Amino acid sequence: MIVHMCRVCEETNAGLGATVYLGHEEAASGPGWAYWAHPGCAELVPPGFASVAVACAQARAVYLQSRRQKSP
Repeated sequence: MIVHMCRVCEETNAGLGATVYLGHEEAASGPGWAYWAHPGCAELVPPGFASVAVACAQARAVYLQSRRQKSP
C-alpha cells in the first residue's frame, strides 16, 4: 500500500486515486521531494508558481483560513 501526505491539509492518504501528484522540488542534496494532495485540495493550489512548495504553502493558507471561517 502506498501512502502519501496531502501537502495542503497534511492528512495522510492511501489507496488508488486518493491523491494527485502536484510536482517535484529538487533539493540541494539528495533526491528532493514529491508533492501530493487530495483531489479537492489540489484545486486550491494556484497555477503559475515556479516552486511547488510555495504554491502548496499558499494553498495551505487558503485551506486553513476556510477552516477558521467554518468553525463556530
